[in-house]
Amino acid sequence: MATIPKDTKYVLVEIGTSCLGEIAELSQLVKPDHIIITDVSIGHIEGLKSLDNIVDEKASICSGQKKKGIAIIPRGIEKFSQLKKKVQGFGSRLISFGEEECSDVRITNIEVSSNAITSRILDQKRNIWKLKLKTAGKHYIKNAAALLTLVSSLKLSPAVAISALEKWTPLAGRGQVSEIKFNNHNNNISIRLIDESYNANPGSLKSSLETLVSIFTNEKNQSQQSRRIAVLGDMLELGLSEVKEHVNISKLSTLDKIDKIFCVGPRMRKLYNVLPYPKRGVWTETALEMQNVLVNKLNNGDIVMIKGSFSMGMNTIVNKLKNT
Repeated sequence: MATIPKDTKYVLVEIGTSCLGEIAELSQLVKPDHIIITDVSIGHIEGLKSLDNIVDEKASICSGQKKKGIAIIPRGIEKFSQLKKKVQGFGSRLISFGEEECSDVRITNIEVSSNAITSRILDQKRNIWKLKLKTAGKHYIKNAAALLTLVSSLKLSPAVAISALEKWTPLAGRGQVSEIKFNNHNNNISIRLIDESYNANPGSLKSSLETLVSIFTNEKNQSQQSRRIAVLGDMLELGLSEVKEHVNISKLSTLDKIDKIFCVGPRMRKLYNVLPYPKRGVWTETALEMQNVLVNKLNNGDIVMIKGSFSMGMNTIVNKLKNT
């Protein structure tokens, strides 16, 4: 923050946490005018111990907020009522966003077409914002709705913000989609890669799997159905619930539309062991081992999504595919 030019009108600061009290301390340092809480899930539960603690920690971002500031929070979370009470206890003016009918800012008419997603967002005055993003990730629409809510609350132009959002594309490790071509044993292979390798928790992994099954659907000139392949590395910082959360992936309905699941790491071994045999790709202990396995298991036309916690090094698999 010390490097921010003095004439800067608006600053967007990301505040994160891995242990109790961290967000409150940072909020006192930043002293935000307005805040956005994008989600509340069990990511980082190892350090925070419980979902109730995570709610308290997330709400504490309002502790350093200037008086009468706006707090924009997600309506569709399990602990919404608890979060709302905590946030309002800090004196913040609350605006909720989400797909639920009772949301102050409501997301409607979400549609995925190829590698793009569209939606209509109704603001508090029931004005309609039409949005199209260059990604199939539904969770990005939610983030965009929160940002547009902030823009409108600041009495800035939603139209200008929408124009900027529609030019945006996901970054490497954060949902970037690329086409990769390589030769393998004299066979020309072309795949489409969804790079989600930067990080993973149960909520974000669920979103990434939803993206995998919805992207590039109903394409013209598609002579045969593309295989959809997930390459999943361990989700870390889940504490005592880590085994349960990895096994629970097998219960997601999206797996019905995924052809093969490759697993990396000792925790993902728990998932691999309970997968139906036809869904199993290969399990390896490390990402380095998976690099050499995966490239020989891919077919022309495959759609591949790679995701895992950062320290699992899943980005090395991405780099291997790009440089094959």
